[in-house]
Amino acid sequence: MRPNEPIRIRLGEAGRLIVQLPYSSLDHVAKMKTLAGRRWHADGRYGTVPRIDDVISHLLTLFAGEPVKGEPSLRLNLRSRNILG
Repeated sequence: MRPNEPIRIRLGEAGRLIVQLPYSSLDHVAKMKTLAGRRWHADGRYGTVPRIDDVISHLLTLFAGEPVKGEPSLRLNLRSRNILG
């Protein structure tokens, strides 16, 4: 992802969400490291977090003011916070 691209959230495997951050954003990486249960997948250049209650809300709080896009299945959660899915 390029620096001006949005943070992307989509469903992953086994109860996890995939979070793709804009390329080389050290601030975003530092924020991701604060999440319990997060994993970095270097081969795909993305992180995953457990899909637990309020995780999307927590991600949106961490990345407040940043553009965020979610896949259609997450649209309701994102729309409730005025973020486009």
